[in-house]
Amino acid sequence: IGVVWLTVDETIAHLGLPSRGALYQAVRRGQIPAHRLGPRRLRFRRDEIDAALGRAWNQLPGAGDGRTIGG
Repeated sequence: IGVVWLTVDETIAHLGLPSRGALYQAVRRGQIPAHRLGPRRLRFRRDEIDAALGRAWNQLPGAGDGRTIGG
């Protein structure tokens, strides 16, 4: 399978974010990788987002030790 590109709305749904503002803030902070197509259009590679989430998840306290977070 080739690269899967997501729109802003698809990325929001994939990540379960509450708003476009939350996504844009995560992009500005460098938490979510984004690709700009022209001056206004953003697209996201699903594999890059999933990799970024995996890195963030592994940095949480207790991640990777078999316990659930908060439990």
